[in-house]
Amino acid sequence: MLNHGLRQWMNRVYGNQTTRALRARSRRRRAPAVLAAEILEGRILLSAAATHLVIVAPGNQTAGTSFVVYVDVDDNTNTPVATDHSTVTLTESGPGPFTTGHTSVMQSAVGGVASFTVTLDTAGTYTFTATDGRLGRAVYTGVTVGPDTTDAEHLAFVNVPSTGTAGLPLHTFDVVMEDQFGNKDTTSNGDNVVLTEAGPGAFDPASQTSAYIANGVAIFNDVILDTAGVYKLSAYDANNYSSIGHATSGKITIGAGQAAALSFEQGTNPSNPLTGVAGKAFTPTQGLKVDVVDAYGNLVTTDHSSVSLVVVDSPNSLDLTYATYIAPINLTATAVGGVATFKTTFFTGTEIFNTTALGFEQDLYLLKATDAAHGIATSADANSGFVQINATTAKTLQFIVQPTSGQTSGTPVTPPFDVAVEDMYGNVVTTSNALVTVTIQSGDGNQTPTSNDQSGATNGIAVFSGFIVNNFAYPTPGSFTLEATSPLLTSGHSTQFTVT
Repeated sequence: MLNHGLRQWMNRVYGNQTTRALRARSRRRRAPAVLAAEILEGRILLSAAATHLVIVAPGNQTAGTSFVVYVDVDDNTNTPVATDHSTVTLTESGPGPFTTGHTSVMQSAVGGVASFTVTLDTAGTYTFTATDGRLGRAVYTGVTVGPDTTDAEHLAFVNVPSTGTAGLPLHTFDVVMEDQFGNKDTTSNGDNVVLTEAGPGAFDPASQTSAYIANGVAIFNDVILDTAGVYKLSAYDANNYSSIGHATSGKITIGAGQAAALSFEQGTNPSNPLTGVAGKAFTPTQGLKVDVVDAYGNLVTTDHSSVSLVVVDSPNSLDLTYATYIAPINLTATAVGGVATFKTTFFTGTEIFNTTALGFEQDLYLLKATDAAHGIATSADANSGFVQINATTAKTLQFIVQPTSGQTSGTPVTPPFDVAVEDMYGNVVTTSNALVTVTIQSGDGNQTPTSNDQSGATNGIAVFSGFIVNNFAYPTPGSFTLEATSPLLTSGHSTQFTVT
């Protein structure tokens, strides 16, 4: 029974469309009674006052599917307070937000109950918390959202490393079967996932390239790429390619391994040697360069060791009867970014001529590189450098095949003698076609006017096969020397020979 004060208060406000709540104590009862009074359209509604919130939510749900969460505004008998219209906030905590992108929603209670229609796209376990600003909060744990296995699924790379080392397995990564929201489908089993690569090289022959799905995951722990560079991997479901399609990874940068070998950048084939000019240092453009590489031929860009060159031999091991070999200069260079560039190295001798039945034959230097810091070197038959040194500017004439003693007066000198056009280092200038004239420099006699005393050089060599010397002291043997001349060139002189 309401006390006299409460009755007076109701009489004053009766007829107004207003809602009030108060606490009254009946003089006839010792225990307190919590009541709510609602005066609406001339009626007085009485109920117990709200004391707490209760969340009523379903258990297991599917990603992307809407469900309803109820929040009851209850009295102390756990009954919704029908007269309560407070605003309730529902907040979720879990692996993802609501589909709207928010983690909280607000709703007004109707008949003491606030209804929330929500959707969660991310699989996992969620906790809901409800508050209304007056009462204590309510917490509900145990809403589990599973993947949507009824819609289109796809593959996705997970934990793919961004870097790796040539010849070594990449860090373990997964290819996962996912639903449309990116949730792992743990019910997927048995399909074969196959990898392909896009980059500068192929998988190592021992590399893992496929794995079977178990509980939604295909595990790759032995993927190996041998060539340094940037790659992307693709994965496809060999059992359901048409429906599942393929996935593409992010970029993976493969770096070189440890220094293991040396390699010449150019001149590794004797049919295509590196060329230089006698007495002139190689330029970076010419490319007398040696790379420090790993076991797979990748440039070790972090290497700064000292590399040295050694002249091994000519590739054909010819027994040269005429050669202008002089030891090359400055055969050490420090690697920068893994590349040793021999910018001050030069050769003064061409070592390119050998007397044969057909004339003169070109020969090459064979170089070997060593790196003491790493204990590595090129071998004479692999990754070595072949160098061809060409003569510099023509400067002088030189008898390279001398006239022999015992010649007969009035007949051509036999065998023929040769005059070479040479540079300052004594290298035959193979590009020269100079006209060379030979005359008797010393001796009691003359040359026959009709004899072959001029010859145009071919590949830098002038051959004299019809030169005739007349000995005035005949039949006494006479001693003679010859002189070779050509415009702009220093003259050359033969050794002494006899004519009878």
